[in-house]
Amino acid sequence: MTNADQFQQFTESVRQACGISDDIQSDSDLGKELARVSEILWYYFQLPDDGRSRFESLILHLFDSGDEAEPQDILTEMELIYRASGHLPTSKSSQEAESLLESMIEPSSSDDDHIDGLEFESLAEFAEPLICCKKVEQNPDLIDEMMMRAHDYWYLATGTKSGRDAKLATIVTKYSQNGESPADIRTEAMMMIERFDQLYRSAGTRH
Repeated sequence: MTNADQFQQFTESVRQACGISDDIQSDSDLGKELARVSEILWYYFQLPDDGRSRFESLILHLFDSGDEAEPQDILTEMELIYRASGHLPTSKSSQEAESLLESMIEPSSSDDDHIDGLEFESLAEFAEPLICCKKVEQNPDLIDEMMMRAHDYWYLATGTKSGRDAKLATIVTKYSQNGESPADIRTEAMMMIERFDQLYRSAGTRH
């Protein structure tokens, strides 16, 4: 079995584990997100244990949907699926996987892009369209979720453009599990990226 066959088998097993219908179209939003998440996991599981720590929190964030299932339990299940594919990474493929993961999901280390020191006031200003929407007016309990989304969108907007597609895929996957369509989440994310550019980049403001 070739690597391509093994990856296809892995993606199919991930689809089944996530409860996604088998008639999903590969060019649909959900089909694309499934392929992207499977690709991220495929590279992640090729890393040796001591090389995974820097990526682990971001990988776990992939499965933090607010459901009862623990992200770590889901990740463990996905690793069992990966091992069942029969793929045996080499030292070279592990190095390549690390480089690919860096470009796909790791945040930039520059001062302008780093968000560890993100102030609440800046996030609240950025989040205004989300926390002032009709859904929150009707259900104030949603404000925490909307602030979490704002944080994710800030992270998306400040990350490197080369890794934006992968980060967007994780966000779409995360929030579409709560009943919203992937297309709506994607549209919202792009709107928030545009808002970030208007608020901060065009004004030359650093956060």
